[in-house]
This record gives sequence, structure tokens and C-alpha cells, in this order.
Amino acid sequence: MRLLVAEVDPSVQSALESLSRGRGYDVTSCETAEQAWEACQAGPYDLALVDSILPGMGGPELCRRIRRLPWGDQVVILMVIGRDHPEGLREVLDAGADDCVTEPINLEFLNLRLTIAERRLHSRRERKRGEETLRQLDKLQHLKDRVLELLNRRETEIDTIREVVSLVKETTGFEAVGIRLREGEDFPYYETNGFSAHFVEAERYLCSRDQAGELVRDCEGNPYLECMCGNVIS
Repeated sequence: MRLLVAEVDPSVQSALESLSRGRGYDVTSCETAEQAWEACQAGPYDLALVDSILPGMGGPELCRRIRRLPWGDQVVILMVIGRDHPEGLREVLDAGADDCVTEPINLEFLNLRLTIAERRLHSRRERKRGEETLRQLDKLQHLKDRVLELLNRRETEIDTIREVVSLVKETTGFEAVGIRLREGEDFPYYETNGFSAHFVEAERYLCSRDQAGELVRDCEGNPYLECMCGNVIS
């Protein structure tokens, strides 16, 4: 788990690093908001512990910028604020912080807050996976409806199959899509979209063949499939 620590006080930063590494985190430490922002460009963090009074743009602005990153909606941000500044709490929450700890930092209390942050992070990831699953199901439902619509049109078989292949490629985002139809005991490509002509020619047949061009069979007489890089619908 990656943790970004942005803290101006070297002694506090050292204590935070020690606590965090003890929890198994991969820690990146910075002393200014600009350094922390630069670190964020190198890739996503799971957690961030940010001093609200960082030199430069300050902690709240750093928080706002992190939230605008592609991964910014997933990171859990804890902001360090002064004990006697309740207005600072409003500011950092408005900036997008998830939680706050007050100075001077109680490490035992912070350890508990980090446990809560991990649980929140896990919940966010689960929710995102659930949302992605729903999006994929919606895509598949749309694909099914469109394929049924195409199959009910009065068009030639090859035109229908060509449109289905194109639709599957567009809906799934795959770089290439092909349909094989049974021909005897083999399944050569019938229609492809995105594959090179060389690939289609080299991989045209699904079943293994010997040097004489005959199908290779198992002990029960069934042809061996040379590859299985897709789905076979029987």
C-alpha cells in the first residue's frame, strides 16, 4: 500500500514514516506541497497524510489537485490541522480530505485513524469494482439487444455476421474480433475485424493438423484444438 506523507516538520515526518513503515506501507515523504504534487505525477497513492500548513500552495490546495487526478477519487486523504483552529477543519473537508488529525499528533490515535482509512479505501475499491461490473453488464445487455436486432433484419448471412463482428469490437473495445463457423470438423475464420491478413491466414483453422494436413486426433477420435483464445458457441 502506497502512502504519501507531506509534512514540513522533520521530526514529525520521521515519526510518521516510522509508524507507516511499521504498518507495511511503501512511504514517500515530502516537505512542501510542490514536492508532494510532483510525487503524485509519478503514479497513484492509496493513502495520503498531508499537513494543512505546507509551504507553497498549502495542504488544502494540494488536496484539491489530488482529487482532480484520474485516481484522485480513490485515495484516502488525512489532513493534519491545528487543535485550536476549527475553521481549518471546515477548509480541509471542503478541499476533499476524508479525515483529520490534530497537532500535536498522537501516534496511537493516528494508528487507529489509519486503520479506519484502510477500511474506507477497501470500501471504495469494492464499490468501484461493483460499479464497473454494472457497466459491463449494461454493455453486454446492449450488445445482446443489438445482436438480436441485427439477426431479425432481412439481410444476407454474411452482411449480418459482418455487422455483428463490428458491433462486438465496438462494444467491448477489443482490438480485433473474429467469428469462426464449423466447416466439417474444423472451425475456420468466417469473418474478422482488426486482424491482419497474415494473422488470419496463419491462424485460419482451429484444429491441429499434421504435416500431411490431416486433423490430429485424441485417443477418442476427437480433433485437437490448436488454440482457445476465445469462446466456442455450440
